[in-house]
Amino acid sequence: MVSNVSFFKTSNLGRGFYYFVEKVTLYFFGFLLALSLYALSSESFFLPFIPELTEGLDAMAGISSKSGHSSKKTITDSLWLPTASNQIVYSGDALFTDSESTLVIKINDTAKLFVEPDSYIRLRKIDGKPLIRLSKGVVKAEVTDEQIIFIKKGAMIEKAILQKGTYFIKNDQTSGIQITTYDQNVNLSHGKKENTEQTKSSMAQAEDDSQMDSKSPHLEQEINNGVEQEIQYDLPTPTQGTIFLVKNPKEIAIGSMAKCPNSCSFKVYFNQTNVLEKNMKINEPTVLKIPPDKIQEGYYEWTFETETSQFKSDFKVKKFSEDELSNALLNEIPIEIQY
Repeated sequence: MVSNVSFFKTSNLGRGFYYFVEKVTLYFFGFLLALSLYALSSESFFLPFIPELTEGLDAMAGISSKSGHSSKKTITDSLWLPTASNQIVYSGDALFTDSESTLVIKINDTAKLFVEPDSYIRLRKIDGKPLIRLSKGVVKAEVTDEQIIFIKKGAMIEKAILQKGTYFIKNDQTSGIQITTYDQNVNLSHGKKENTEQTKSSMAQAEDDSQMDSKSPHLEQEINNGVEQEIQYDLPTPTQGTIFLVKNPKEIAIGSMAKCPNSCSFKVYFNQTNVLEKNMKINEPTVLKIPPDKIQEGYYEWTFETETSQFKSDFKVKKFSEDELSNALLNEIPIEIQY
C-alpha cells in the first residue's frame, strides 16, 4: 500500500520559512554595515540631509573638483563641514584648504578659481560679480573672457578688470593682496605686479584680513591652544567715514596711536550720547573695543585726547543689505562687513 507522502509537510515548511527569514536578516544587516562603513569613510554623505546648509542662501558658484581635505562654512552656520565635488558655493561662504588640498571653483562659464593649498577665502556676490576676500594663501584665477571681480582689502574694496588669461591672487602679509599675471617661472612669494591698467585700485594699503574675519579652523585651533598673537592695527582705525554693514554684531576696535604718550582718554558717542569712556596711562595701548551689546544701527563719533592734542573720527553702523553694500561700493566708501 502506497503511503500518502507529500514534500509540503508542516515541518518542512517551517524550516524553509525560518531559513528564508534568517537569510533576509543577514543580508539586511550586512547592507546596513556596508552603508555605515561608507558613510563613515565619506566626508559628504550626510551633507544633503542638512537643510540648514542651503535654506535662505544665494547660489553663486560650484566646486567642480577637489583634492585632499578642505572645509566650507556658510553664513548661516558656524560649523566647518567637508567640501564635496559638484557642491554649490553660496554667497558669503568661507572655504579653507589644508596644506595638501586644492579646490576648483567654477564662478561662471568664463571664470574659474583654483584655490591653492593652505588658503582661506570668503566669496560674495555684488551686482552679479564675484567679491573675493582672501585672508590667507593663494588663488589662481583663470578667465576665458574679460571678467570683473572685486577684491576685499581691509576696509576697502578694489575693482579689478581681468583680461583673458591666468592670474595669481596672493595675500602678502607685508603689502596686502596682490594680483599678478601668470608666468611659468613666477615665484609666488615675489610675483610680478599686474599692470595698473588691468587692475584699477581704489584703496590704500590693506590691513590683515585675518584680524577682521572669522578665523579658519587652523587659526581657531591655535587660539584655543593658547597661542598668543600680537594684533597690529593700521592706526587710526577704523578709517574715517567707514560704514559697518552688520548682520551679527561683533566688537569694533578703535584706536588713534600705538601707545599713550602721557595721560589719555577715549570717549565714544552714539547719536551724540556718550556710551563708552576710558582713561589710559602712559605707554598703555590706546585701542578701545566696543562690545557687541553696545553696537546698534546709527552714527558713532569718538574722540581721543592727550595732554597736548585731540583726535576725532566717526563711523556709521547700518543693517547689512546688498543695496547698502552696492551703494557704498559705487561711492567708494570704506566698508567693514560683520556677518
